[in-house]
Amino acid sequence: VMFLVTIPLAAAGVGFWSLVIGSIAGVVAGAAVAVAFSPYKLRLRYERGAVKEYTSFSWPVLASALMAVVTFQVPAAIASRSIGPAAIGAITLTAQITQYTRRVDQVVTHALYPAICAVKDQRDLLYESFSKSNRLAVLWGFPVGVGVALFADELVALLLGAQWELAVPLIQVLGLAAAVDQIGFNWTAFARARGETRILAVQAVLV
Repeated sequence: VMFLVTIPLAAAGVGFWSLVIGSIAGVVAGAAVAVAFSPYKLRLRYERGAVKEYTSFSWPVLASALMAVVTFQVPAAIASRSIGPAAIGAITLTAQITQYTRRVDQVVTHALYPAICAVKDQRDLLYESFSKSNRLAVLWGFPVGVGVALFADELVALLLGAQWELAVPLIQVLGLAAAVDQIGFNWTAFARARGETRILAVQAVLV
């Protein structure tokens, strides 16, 4: 939906707003499908203590998300002022490349989360699922991260050209960081399943 909306609008001359409208259209379409196929129909339900429970669970998650935005935007703003607009392109390019190290992580975590919630009070099963899921993800993510760091020079020269050489050191550093990040990558899913979300906010601030 995002593609089908954004491309025609961009071709029609809408410009930057084609990206905004396309993104909103995609989100609305996804939400409509989720509501249509959900076995639980939407309606207001009052439950005593629910607001307090949701707030205590959600505010650390929100703080973690906000810190993730700050972690990206602050270096981008500083780099754009000290190096120039090309720095933003280099940072964005590097972020996109290193995201590939997390593809298996995301699939494994989303698939495993319902099972984690089901056994959240059984520490032995939690440990087993944590250990095995991390081994699976490391098989993909660690080699990809290291490979990106090793072949950053060739990758940039072959695909992007010499004008993007400034991105090579950043790709190498973040590639190695992404590789190391595979170790214990899905610990946040276990924290959310157990309702221990404050550690997410602490981790986001420290990072």
